[in-house]
Amino acid sequence: MVKEADWVTERSDIVTQIFFAVGSTNQVSVTSAAGEFRGMILYPDAKGLVIAAEGSLPRLEPGAPLCVEHDGPTDNYRFYTEVASTNRGTLHTILPYAAQSTDRRTGERVHVSGESGFYFRCERPAGTRAFALNDLSPTGISFVDEGDSGLAVGSTLRGDLLLPGEASIELCVEVRHMHLRRAQLVVGTRFTALSVRSSVRLAQFLAQWSRGATV
Repeated sequence: MVKEADWVTERSDIVTQIFFAVGSTNQVSVTSAAGEFRGMILYPDAKGLVIAAEGSLPRLEPGAPLCVEHDGPTDNYRFYTEVASTNRGTLHTILPYAAQSTDRRTGERVHVSGESGFYFRCERPAGTRAFALNDLSPTGISFVDEGDSGLAVGSTLRGDLLLPGEASIELCVEVRHMHLRRAQLVVGTRFTALSVRSSVRLAQFLAQWSRGATV
């Protein structure tokens, strides 16, 4: 079940949440009155955030309010802060004065890394690719990209979900986050087009698999 957003305002809790969030992914979206841009958190500390913009920074004056957002494997994070300074494409913020996390899981996530028969197959510029799954849930999948597939956050992919002992399931996914794990690039996605029939099939499969049933 999706739960209500959790807010924190205590300094120690904000610092803890920043480090927890950055540990899952350091790609962020920043919204300000001057415009929106994407970037990477270089490092957080007890004073604030340092973000390197992808491309040019909009004109930001010290004290301008900011909303910094990014997606972790299961949670969306949002930090409310303000500009401390900018320098050559790098943004320094004060320590956020409020933070928010929202659990976006709507079902059990089943880890299948290393299991045979779990793949996401789709067309890429270099040809058809079958990516080994890391995990799956009723709302999305993550898979391992072992080569230069040209994927990026925000990419939309149409393909087939391959499950052991089951007919493939057609679906469309959006890349939500990418991170390195044990020198492998793990790509997290959410379903953007999945029929009701396919959703029921997948939910039934996950229930059987999680109980160790033969499928």
